[in-house]
This record gives sequence, C-alpha cells and structure tokens, in this order.
Amino acid sequence: MAYLGLAACLLFSSKLREYGPLIWTLSSGIIFTTLGCEWLYAIHGEYGYLAPRNICFQILSLIPLLTYVKDESDLLLYAWTTVAGQRGGQLDQLSAAA
Repeated sequence: MAYLGLAACLLFSSKLREYGPLIWTLSSGIIFTTLGCEWLYAIHGEYGYLAPRNICFQILSLIPLLTYVKDESDLLLYAWTTVAGQRGGQLDQLSAAA
C-alpha cells in the first residue's frame, strides 16, 4: 500500500517527479523492513546478534561514503550508501525467513 501511495504521489506531482530516483532509493528501506524479520530476533532478545551486525553494516557503508561521495552531484550514491548501512543487515534475515 505504501508503494502504491508513493507511486501515485510521484505520478501526479511534477515537483516530486524530479526527485523520483532519490525518493525510490530512500523508500527502498520499506521493503527491507517489511521482508526482514529483525522483530523476531528482538522478541527473543538476541541483541548480541543484532547489535554487532548493525554496527558492521554501518562501518562498511561508511567506507564507500567517505571514498566516493564528494559533492552534491553524488546525492543518489549517498542515498544508496545510507540505505545499505541502515537496512543492509536485514539482507541476511531474508534468507533466514525463507
């Protein structure tokens, strides 16, 4: 439902349409949150697994952020790096949930 509403907003708003790639990139976190099962680990209190994994992904995303993002023209790369750092840890949960 969230993606349908987002698509409708981008379709009918010319001001938002020019930011379409950036908006889609940042909203990709919605699907990672939906498909990930971080809540399951939190219920069982497995913070010893969650915290180091999230810290590792934050550090790993910091490397390309400091290496490749240099000015305003790298905004989309910055957005992808940010999403990868915030939601990258949920990728391993997708395979565990399947």
